[in-house]
Amino acid sequence: VWKAIVPRSSANQPPAVELGEPKVVSIGSPATLTPVIAFDDNVGGTTIWTWSKVSGPGTVTFSPVNPTSSPFSTKATFSATGDYVIRLTATETGTNPLSNYDEVAVHVQPVNKAPTLTIQNPKNGEEFTVGALISFQATASDPEAGNITGDSRWTSDRDGFLGAGSPVIRSDLSKGTHKITASVSDGQNQKSASVTIVVG
Repeated sequence: VWKAIVPRSSANQPPAVELGEPKVVSIGSPATLTPVIAFDDNVGGTTIWTWSKVSGPGTVTFSPVNPTSSPFSTKATFSATGDYVIRLTATETGTNPLSNYDEVAVHVQPVNKAPTLTIQNPKNGEEFTVGALISFQATASDPEAGNITGDSRWTSDRDGFLGAGSPVIRSDLSKGTHKITASVSDGQNQKSASVTIVVG
């Protein structure tokens, strides 16, 4: 849920911030928190990304508190088990600065098990013509958090980030051989899978 603060006279667009589904992590080791979407086209200024704790029974240490490069992840260390709300805030500088944030619920428990992820489409070795619609579909689940398919991130080793969730539809992949990778994190363990496709 985006919560943008937008001056009436501004032509600038607010930063896009989305933290995805609730997380279940284990205490005792840092939990990696990666935004599903974290982007800003702040022309003529910089954007400061800040992680913070909104609520929860213990303290949370973020490393870093202010990430400076995409995807603006952090490692969060929790001092106690229980339920927390974590926030990522994007604050612009420069002319007509805007602000936006999103929050995610994090349940901290003693033990964490890794998620599973399966790519359904495209198939390994599949070929497409240039400009063809390509559907990227996967299923992802976590023993503690349940269905986390919406947190899937898709990348191409040729074209970079393709989108988040499932399905992701693209028709603009460049000509050539692509290694397509889907990845998902439950906040502590990450799972990825890859296929190779040809566009030409």
